[in-house]
Amino acid sequence: MKAQQTANRLGKDLETQTQELIQTRQSSTDDKRRAAELTAEVEQLKKNAEELSNPLSKIAVAEWKLVQLLQGAIIQAQDFDRTYLGVLDFAGGSRESVFNDTGLYGSETGLHSIWNDVGLYGSNVGIYSPWNRLCINPPMLIKEGQVLGYMTVNTLYIKRPRIDPSYLRSLAQRLQGKLGQ
Repeated sequence: MKAQQTANRLGKDLETQTQELIQTRQSSTDDKRRAAELTAEVEQLKKNAEELSNPLSKIAVAEWKLVQLLQGAIIQAQDFDRTYLGVLDFAGGSRESVFNDTGLYGSETGLHSIWNDVGLYGSNVGIYSPWNRLCINPPMLIKEGQVLGYMTVNTLYIKRPRIDPSYLRSLAQRLQGKLGQ
């Protein structure tokens, strides 16, 4: 009888040890899988860090997409005559570009220039000026007959999207390599 009990106890011990070994191996497999997942995650984070340190970061890519969308859009006043105020040509090569400093619409003295700070469309008090913080009729950005947005510094303007003209000029300057000159 004692031999039977000893055999049963040894059998149970062997079974317990076998189960523990199986669990250890399973844990080991789970650990290996988790380690592989974490390694892959670390590699992805490294890649993301490299992308963010790259000049073409997510912000730059988003800005480039914005430039592509707005390139060639016309600027039109919301006055009675829907006065043409130039075109968004971020390279500044077009004579009608608001980013061409010597052009009719890009100079600081042009009658219909948004950069003419004493003109109807460029002063900070002009009722159709993007620089008027209270303007309720800022210039529209139109491309292929569709209004893409409104050029204004009025942060309370309800129609969207609202695009700050200083930001657009900054984009154009960066693309032209003129920032800081």
